[in-house]
Amino acid sequence: MSQLLFAHNISLEEFADYDYQALYTTRRRDSNFAAAVQVDDQVHAFRDHLGIAPLYYRFSESGLCFSNQLSGLVKASDSLNAAGVRALVKLGTPRLLPLFNEIHIIPPATVVEIDPARRSSKAIYAYPLQPRTISWRRSWRELVDEFERLMTRAIEKTLQCDAVGLYLSGGIDSAMIGIILKKLGATVRAYKACPIISG
Repeated sequence: MSQLLFAHNISLEEFADYDYQALYTTRRRDSNFAAAVQVDDQVHAFRDHLGIAPLYYRFSESGLCFSNQLSGLVKASDSLNAAGVRALVKLGTPRLLPLFNEIHIIPPATVVEIDPARRSSKAIYAYPLQPRTISWRRSWRELVDEFERLMTRAIEKTLQCDAVGLYLSGGIDSAMIGIILKKLGATVRAYKACPIISG
């Protein structure tokens, strides 16, 4: 029997068959989820394609602990991890490499099988990310056209309904997503934040 140990923006029903390839390629095309589930005497832990949702864990006397925030796991006695600190300074995020030696992190787009008894782990599935190199020798028009083509393809893969809600942040990115959704034939209902006026 599976037991959900941690979940962020995902339900056990979405991966109850442990078909992680289907989870990453067809069921969840968005990048904001993480989970850890007990599978017999092992634990399967994973996070979204781009690592938007962090997933940290540590071994403790009381068992395996998970959190999406370092503050939920860190202890005063923990020691800093040099590579993690360099990544934090260079990239501005602690979501890619462990910041503390005692706290581990699930890599983006990866399913890790953890053995709590042996305090060991191994990757059992990795979604094949394929970064593209785009030549900057192209004209601005060519770069804009290529960006629009890639953005349209990404939204098309994510689109699962004929009608969608879209939160407009006020920036060009959300507006462009709305335009592409309309071009793809989706019915778009847009929302924006309204200021709260007290008085």
